[in-house]
Amino acid sequence: MTLPRIAKRILTAVLFLLGLAVSVMVSLVVAYQTARIVPRIGLLVVVALLVFFLGVLLTAELLGKLSRTFLNRSAVLTSAALTPLFVLGLYLAVLRPMHYPRAVPVARANTLYWNLPTGSRIAYSVYEPPAGVPLKADPILFVHGGPGARAFDTDHAFYRQFAQDGFRVYLFDQAGSGLSDRLPAADYTVERFVADMEAIRQQIGSERLILIGHSWGGTLVAHYAAAHPDHVAKLIFHSPGGIWNWASAPMGLQRTDAQTKEGLPPLRVLAAIVLSHANWNAAENLLPQQESGDWQTATSPVEFVATVCKGERSKLPADLSPAYFAGMNLYPLLVAQRELNDKPEMDIRAQLGKLHVPAIALESQCDFVPWSQQVEYKKSIFGLHEFYFADAGHYINFSQPDKLTVLIRSFLLDQQPPFPAYESDKDPRPLIKP
Repeated sequence: MTLPRIAKRILTAVLFLLGLAVSVMVSLVVAYQTARIVPRIGLLVVVALLVFFLGVLLTAELLGKLSRTFLNRSAVLTSAALTPLFVLGLYLAVLRPMHYPRAVPVARANTLYWNLPTGSRIAYSVYEPPAGVPLKADPILFVHGGPGARAFDTDHAFYRQFAQDGFRVYLFDQAGSGLSDRLPAADYTVERFVADMEAIRQQIGSERLILIGHSWGGTLVAHYAAAHPDHVAKLIFHSPGGIWNWASAPMGLQRTDAQTKEGLPPLRVLAAIVLSHANWNAAENLLPQQESGDWQTATSPVEFVATVCKGERSKLPADLSPAYFAGMNLYPLLVAQRELNDKPEMDIRAQLGKLHVPAIALESQCDFVPWSQQVEYKKSIFGLHEFYFADAGHYINFSQPDKLTVLIRSFLLDQQPPFPAYESDKDPRPLIKP
């Protein structure tokens, strides 16, 4: 065999591999575009296979003319032989369901349900003041983080104590998470969550609410207050997420006990995320909400260490088994986060500037939410006071429950705070040593 012939065969092989890669990419792009119209995964797979088959066939035909001894006599057979391998790879990487242990959320003894006019069925618990303690007019509604998490046992244990002061205290699982019913994936919008909260207020029968929002719950409380300012009595933002545009300031894990670099999710999850940009129904057909929640529930115990300062895992709840996180759901996070990042109308700072209600924000040294996003609450809401907790993380009540209790109680009862507010906009957290 002469050298030119060997070089020609090597070139043909390289070009064939390149054509194979292009065929894979084009097949996936065509399937993605088809998903905008048809969300059925079976049909999308058929489209991808057909495009792949034709791409390999065309590649083999063209290269068969370049090399008389390679592919020119078997273009159809080559394409037919490689297509099953493509199917197998697609199945193993994306189509095969993930199998994580399923943790089912267990109802509490006082779990009740609201059937809201929005169409949501919401699980909640209510804690009444003790006998003989006069009931105050404005109830407390705690809004948990996520999106797609739930009101955890530790949330119930901490916030129910304020019923002793005469407040009726409500904790609920947002639509799609915990014990509440799921919605179609595309319905987990900020507007829908706000509408659910307003429907909850009407179910409670109170003209005004004292709102406590933790993490994403702080973001949601801000959007509710902007939409329904007349129905807000007081606001407490506990380690709140950004008001909008979360992508502008990525999370900082350096002060937490988590790893500074997070691994990528499974390819099946990544594929669903990509597919969701074309069609939420197609994404959900690929990765059902229950399966996404099983994956999150299984991985959350490892990620939850980001809620305390570095070296302080002992301050986490004692039992962080998957059962603690049962009822999680990825889709509320994907939908709401994309809205907050992409839609200019999510910038509600101007509306918040018109609020005139008592408000406080609780910030901590080791929170992974960037300071620049947290300080926006003080800049946006007139008269808001910011309180800083050193040596505490995203859940301040894990590290300093007594100090947090005294501060919240003083605010609820219109008393002087036990320590002064942090007045500066400058980040008070110690610099991170390299």
